[in-house]
Amino acid sequence: MMKILLLLITLTSLSAYSESQNMTIMKGKWHFEKRCAFCHEKKGQGGVAPNLTDNHYIYGPTKAAMSHIVRNGIKAKGMPEWQKILPKDQVDAIIEYVWSIRGTNVKGKAPEGVKFYLIKKEK
Repeated sequence: MMKILLLLITLTSLSAYSESQNMTIMKGKWHFEKRCAFCHEKKGQGGVAPNLTDNHYIYGPTKAAMSHIVRNGIKAKGMPEWQKILPKDQVDAIIEYVWSIRGTNVKGKAPEGVKFYLIKKEK
């Protein structure tokens, strides 16, 4: 009986995490469409800025590298330093959304940077 109870608690925790993560990604998508789509296009397929959905990376294929770019911007490329413009929760949500769309390969701007073969997505 105790094992069943522990299993139910674990499953409940996991589903809550998934719902929470999905909500963050949905919020991130909304903020991305309002703030980032001007340069990256609505689905992240790239316009004047790189395609965020392919497996090519200019600054590295890690979530840490991507997070650094979103937070600190790339002044020479016209990318804003979002951490100085938006609240932390909005920046974090955008990062989660952008991380969720990598490797989805939406047809758009030609690849830039180095191609990486993603074996497993980081969370």
